[in-house]
Amino acid sequence: MSADISSKLNRLLSSQPLGVVLCSSWLVENGYSLDLQQRYKKSQWFESIGAGALIRYGDKSETLISLSGRESKSRLGAIS
Repeated sequence: MSADISSKLNRLLSSQPLGVVLCSSWLVENGYSLDLQQRYKKSQWFESIGAGALIRYGDKSETLISLSGRESKSRLGAIS
C-alpha cells in the first residue's frame, strides 16, 4: 500500500469511532474512491454490511452506531 493510501486510511480510522457504519457515497465525496474502498475491503480493513454500507473489518458489536441529523451524517459519514 502506497504512503498516500496508507495515510488516508490512517486518517479515516482515527476519525471514526468503533461501530460507525460508513456510507460509501460519503467516502467518495471525501476522497475515498470506490476503487480505494475495494482495496480496503480486500486488505480486510473494512467489510460491506449491505449496499453502500461499510464497517471496520471484524467489528461485530451488538450495537452499531447509527447517527441521525445532518451535521452528524456529514461529519462522520454515518448511515441512519
